[in-house]
Parts: sequence; C-alpha cells; structure tokens
Amino acid sequence: MSEIIEPAHDIYKLRENLYSIIEQNNYDLNDPKVLEASECINKAIVAYIRC
Repeated sequence: MSEIIEPAHDIYKLRENLYSIIEQNNYDLNDPKVLEASECINKAIVAYIRC
C-alpha cells in the first residue's frame, strides 16, 4: 500500500511547488520555470499511472 501512497504524496508536493512557482512568476504560465515545474509533475503523474 505504501507503494501507492508515496508517489501520490510526491505528486502532491510537486503540485504545491508548481503553484508556488506560478505565484512567484506573477501567474505567467509561459515562464520557463513554470513550464519546467509543470513538465516535472507531468512525468511524475505518468510514472504513477504506469505503476
């Protein structure tokens, strides 16, 4: 069961980080830092789904 909880927790943390980066960059969704964080969370979600 912890195999599922840990990746889900990681995705939650990445989401919080993404929201923070978006706010720091004045909600510019095309900012490179925002795009990088978004790509990171997307990869985590894909990995989670594959499990």
